[in-house]
Amino acid sequence: MEKNKDELSLIGLAITLSKARIAFPIALSSITGYLIESHTIDWRLLIPFLGVFFMACGSMALNQVQERHIDERMSRTRNRPLPLKLLTPMQAGIFAFILILIGLGILMIAGWLTALMGLFTTIYYNFVYTPLKQKTAFAAVPGSVVGALPPVIGWLAAGGSPADYRIWMLACFFFMGQIPHFWLLLLMTGKDYEEAGLPSLTKIFTENQIRRLSLNWIVWTGLTAVFMSLFGLTTNLWATWSLGIMSVLAIIGFIILFNTDKFKSNYRMHFLLLNSFYMLVMILLWVDGVVN
Repeated sequence: MEKNKDELSLIGLAITLSKARIAFPIALSSITGYLIESHTIDWRLLIPFLGVFFMACGSMALNQVQERHIDERMSRTRNRPLPLKLLTPMQAGIFAFILILIGLGILMIAGWLTALMGLFTTIYYNFVYTPLKQKTAFAAVPGSVVGALPPVIGWLAAGGSPADYRIWMLACFFFMGQIPHFWLLLLMTGKDYEEAGLPSLTKIFTENQIRRLSLNWIVWTGLTAVFMSLFGLTTNLWATWSLGIMSVLAIIGFIILFNTDKFKSNYRMHFLLLNSFYMLVMILLWVDGVVN
């Protein structure tokens, strides 16, 4: 019984350190690029999914090593494994690099270009975006590149050309949505960043200004989803119309919610709705990709 408890605690520790719950939807986004290019569901779909999943887990575990001293100062993160001294930085670092290497090895099955894009995404996240967060309150803008690249990895794994404008239009949609995603999270937990002494938009703008900025980016995210059909990312007429109508309704819905007194400060609801919109767009593109 004690052995089982230890095994469960180790699994829980690994999940927490790697942020597997966050890595999972990131890996799902790689499927979008794969299905749009391949138009088929086969075993090779697992290559970008598992490759991105393991690399994302490794990157986020490495990020916790890099930011362990910051995490100690934030109420939202001080219960993570490293601030609680449940692991040493060396142990966590080794675990992170093993996950990254596993993910890189999986992506290599699809080719060197796919693996190279995965490696670039990891390097950008850990060695560009992570230190940038300590220098500017606007780090989320260049940092959103990280969220835009998993669909590109899926596209490349399916044999797509990196010069095809369609995949960069898809990447643009994921890029646009990452920014309000982060800023809505900031509106929920902004004081944590101030406690840790990090640059934060909450020190520069009022809550109302950040809310308006987030709404503007959400509107542009919805418009980008509409543009995706115009750029040939949907192949069926029903999918083109569905994506357009869903995106317009999402834009109108968010404008109403952000300007209704009862809901305008319900950032958790806005955060969940934005993620739901993301997921619905991905599912629509998946279905359209395989239904010809």
